[in-house]
Amino acid sequence: MFRGLASFLGLNRHTAGLMVAIVLIGMGQDLWVRFVPEYIRQLDVGRAVLIVATYQFVEDFLESLYYLWGGRLAGLLGARRGMLLFSAMPIVGYSLIALWESAYAPVVAVLFISSWANFSLPATFSLISSSLKSGKRTMGFGVQSIIKRLPKIVGPLLGGYFLAYFSIRKGVRAGACIAIAMALASILVQKRFLPERKDEDSAGGGSILSVLAAFPRELRRLMLSEVLARFGLGMVRTLLVVYVCQFIRLREHELGWMFSLQMLAAVLTYIPVSAVADRGHRKPFISMTFLLFALFPLAIVFSTSLWMVAIAFAIGGLREIGEPSRKAAIVEMVPQHIRTRATGVYWFTRQITVAPAPLLGALLWKLVAPEAPFVVGAGIGLCGAFLSLRAKVAEASPRR
Repeated sequence: MFRGLASFLGLNRHTAGLMVAIVLIGMGQDLWVRFVPEYIRQLDVGRAVLIVATYQFVEDFLESLYYLWGGRLAGLLGARRGMLLFSAMPIVGYSLIALWESAYAPVVAVLFISSWANFSLPATFSLISSSLKSGKRTMGFGVQSIIKRLPKIVGPLLGGYFLAYFSIRKGVRAGACIAIAMALASILVQKRFLPERKDEDSAGGGSILSVLAAFPRELRRLMLSEVLARFGLGMVRTLLVVYVCQFIRLREHELGWMFSLQMLAAVLTYIPVSAVADRGHRKPFISMTFLLFALFPLAIVFSTSLWMVAIAFAIGGLREIGEPSRKAAIVEMVPQHIRTRATGVYWFTRQITVAPAPLLGALLWKLVAPEAPFVVGAGIGLCGAFLSLRAKVAEASPRR
C-alpha cells in the first residue's frame, strides 16, 4: 500500500530526502520571517515603509539572480554538493539577525537567507520533470508545492504565539537561532539521502537572450501574464503586513493565524486540482490563479475586521490553485535540451522584472495614500489575468 502511495505521489529515496530537507529549513525560517516587516517597523517607525520596501526589493532581485545561477551551479557542482552549499548560506543570514538588532539587519541578511529555495529550484524542476511522465507531472509539482508550504502553515501559527510571548524584537532574533539548528539538521539529511550527480543540460544553453529567443511564443505570452500578475501583487506583498498591523490592528498571533490560513487554503487545492489538470485541463486553473493574484490586494484594502482579513487571506491562498499546472506546463514548453538552464532563465526574467514593484508600492503609499498601491496593483494584476486567457499552454498527456 505504501509503495503504491509513494508511486502515486512520485516519491523515492532521493525525492523523499529532499522533501524532508525542505521541511526542516522551511520550518526554521517560517517561524519568524513573515514577521520581519513588523520587526523593522518597531525598530524604526519613521523609515519603516521604505526599509521594508527595500528589503522586499533586495529579496526579489536576489531571487532572480539565484534562479539564474542555480541552474549553472547544479551542473558545475552536482546536486548533492550544490544543495549542501545552498543550505549552509542561510546560516550566515540567520546569524546576522540573531546578533545584530537593527532595522537594516534583515536587508543584509536576505543576501544569504534567499539562497536555498531559489538556487535549488531549477534542479528541483529538472528532477521532477525527468522522473515523471507528462500525465503525472502536475501531481508531482502538486506534492512538491504541498511539502514546500507545510512549514508556511505551521510556522507562522506557532511563530505568532512565540513572538507574542517574547515580543517581536526578541522573538525574531530567537527564531533566527532556531533556524540555524534546523538548517544544520537539513544539511545532515541531505548528506545522507541526496544523490551525487550532475544535470547534463544545466551548464550550457548560451546567453540569457539566446535562451529567451528559443522560448516558443506561447511560453513568452504565459511569462508576460505571470510578470504582470506578480508585479501587481509585489507592490503590496510585504506592505500588507504593515497595513493590517497599523490600520486593522491585528496582533501577532492573529497575523500568524492569517498566514497559516493562507497556506492551508493553498495546500487543500493542490491534490484535487492536480488530478483534474493531469487529465488535460491545466489552462483554466492557470488563468484563475492570475485572477486571484489581482483580487487579493483589493480584498485586503477593503477589509475592516478580523473576519474580512481572514477572507482576504483565504483568497490569497486560493491564488495558488494553478501553481502545479503552471509549473508542469512551463517545464514541457521550455526547450528540452536545455531544460534546467531554460527553467532558471524563465524564473530569472520573471523575478528581475518584478523586483522594482515593492519600491513603486512604497512610493504610492508615501506620496498618494496607503491604499493606493493595493488598488494600482490589482489593476496591473487584472491585465495579466486577461492576457493569460489568450495564452495556449502545454496540456498533460498521459502517454508521454
